[in-house]
Amino acid sequence: MSKTYNTVPESQPTRLELNRTDAACINNGRGGRIFVERGAVWITQERCRYDYFVEAGQSFRITRSGVTVVSTIGRNPVVIVVSRDVPAVQSAARRSVHWLAGLFKPRLSVRTA
Repeated sequence: MSKTYNTVPESQPTRLELNRTDAACINNGRGGRIFVERGAVWITQERCRYDYFVEAGQSFRITRSGVTVVSTIGRNPVVIVVSRDVPAVQSAARRSVHWLAGLFKPRLSVRTA
């Protein structure tokens, strides 16, 4: 069974529960974010040669216009949130890693003659 959405919602996030045979088709979702609360999904975007595997706690930014298909992986139900403003869990972690790496970066000293 497929659940189709015309666009990414502008105001309220849309929470979807997908069973193992379900897929969500998002039309013209560019700029939206898919956050996986539970389970794992396979994401395919129209006119993109890459597919993406996203697990619980991770999010994915839709970068293409056209159709984005979100399919379940595994036998367990999946819960996703589709929104324009879902916080990116990974980006906060990524910022922390860059901050920590900056602490150990060798410092350059400038010498003037």
